[in-house]
Amino acid sequence: MNTPSKPVNLGYADPNWLAQSPVALSYILESVDTLPEWDEHTAGLLDYAYRVRLARLLRTHAEAEEFRELNQNILKVAHPIREQELNALDKPYAVRWLAFSDILEDRLSVLGLTVPDSVKQRRYVKEILEWILPQQEVAQQKLIDHFKIEEANLSRILTVMEGWELVVRHRRKKEKFVTLGPRAHEVLDGYDSMAIRSRADMEQEMAHFKQEMAQLKRTNQELLKHCKVSSTDTNKRPATRQRSQDLGIGQTVYFGIPAQ
Repeated sequence: MNTPSKPVNLGYADPNWLAQSPVALSYILESVDTLPEWDEHTAGLLDYAYRVRLARLLRTHAEAEEFRELNQNILKVAHPIREQELNALDKPYAVRWLAFSDILEDRLSVLGLTVPDSVKQRRYVKEILEWILPQQEVAQQKLIDHFKIEEANLSRILTVMEGWELVVRHRRKKEKFVTLGPRAHEVLDGYDSMAIRSRADMEQEMAHFKQEMAQLKRTNQELLKHCKVSSTDTNKRPATRQRSQDLGIGQTVYFGIPAQ
């Protein structure tokens, strides 16, 4: 995918570039320092970039350094010297971005701590991890059926486990699934988190598989279309000349149609 070059003005920046490019955060700080005034459009672009980045970090359970980098960027942009101007826009952007910062700081505080014994020794925690391990991914309903526990109770257990990154929950259509989180090794003996495919890797492989299937479907459709055209052309071709015995006049016919 072609990455857009750095825009001259923050207001003309590509929103996806701001949300995804590794160099965009430093560009944002440079642009904000020279920005004459804030408007709804520019603040909206930045708000989109922050929301997408925050969602990605939480979804992929990124490293602490990525959380820290985004948090520092937000705190610098939503600095008290800009807070009043940002909150005077249609949406109180400084309040929103500082709320993002609170989420990032909460995640950083968890990443800096070891999983407490109260979590490790909680009933079903280790058993759930051990049951997921050989399967890599398990439907949440199967956990309910296997351990014979109520859905509400399982949900509370998984919420605690996900908060400490022991598991990752996700949804496909109407069904919920659970995979091992990046810190499952702190509870499982001999578990190597690097040896197990991450959720991001699995999603990437699935996306690649879907692309291949779509390409195969298009190829099959083209082949079917070609076969239909070939069949039509064959029906239009003149047949091998045959002598008509019934007419008795030696007239040549093509598939029963008299030749001119």
